[in-house]
Amino acid sequence: MQSVAWDDDELAGIAMVDRYHQHLKEQVDELLGACFASQGPEVVARIIERMINSTPGHFAEEEAMLAQAGYERIVEHKRAHREFSESLKDLQTRLREGASHEISNDALLLLSRWLKGHVEVERRELESFLMAKRVA
Repeated sequence: MQSVAWDDDELAGIAMVDRYHQHLKEQVDELLGACFASQGPEVVARIIERMINSTPGHFAEEEAMLAQAGYERIVEHKRAHREFSESLKDLQTRLREGASHEISNDALLLLSRWLKGHVEVERRELESFLMAKRVA
């Protein structure tokens, strides 16, 4: 089983952002372990619940920081946050309707794509923007 390693090169230098990204990687690692041990649906339900509970606060804090800094792409950034949150809620609904290993794979795919796409790509852009604005 391969875990998602935390690399200090991935730090944005913005404590709130870095904490959330590390938390997300831990959730992906936990899900990978659960899938490997054929415990997927039970663990997915806990992870999805955690993500649903933790992301709104993080997103609100991040969006407020970006708005204060005058981030030009804030509308797109908020849309990405909203779409991710909706995807988590969709997975939760599907789990409630009947857990299956397919949902475990879908959750892993969603979290991995979010980690690789939004988190890693946007992190670089936000880091540059916020550091230039001296927000961090």
